[in-house]
Amino acid sequence: LPMSVFAEENLVAIVKKAVFSAQTTHPEIRYTQQLPATPITLMCDEAQLGQTLLNILKNAAEALESAERKEITVTLTTDEKTITLMVEDTGAGFPADKIATLTEPYVTTRAKGTGLGLAIVKRTVEEHKGTLTLTNREGGGACVTMVFPR
Repeated sequence: LPMSVFAEENLVAIVKKAVFSAQTTHPEIRYTQQLPATPITLMCDEAQLGQTLLNILKNAAEALESAERKEITVTLTTDEKTITLMVEDTGAGFPADKIATLTEPYVTTRAKGTGLGLAIVKRTVEEHKGTLTLTNREGGGACVTMVFPR
């Protein structure tokens, strides 16, 4: 794996870039971005964090393949101590019996999945001193939350 290169980066720009890329790949999905008007800086590896976000967006897009409503919402919020990045989709959600183990290597819910996506995502988030949480939304759909210390 390439060495992480940490620098002060604007998370708002990283999110916009990843969503733009995902939107180009999946024009059939409605992407909503709830981002602060001002930059939020985080000591991070821009390439790794961008790729991590793209992996999450890719998972969300795949979850929407058979969904009626195809919507992905990316929300970035911050307070004095933390920065929270949340990706929600309107798919079927995570299987309840697998949700606890989905971030472990080689666990997958897909026929052709390798099960490495979320494990790599989790490792990258943890390298950034963050936490990764998978939940299901009340109205259906999955929610991936990353929380980083400021």
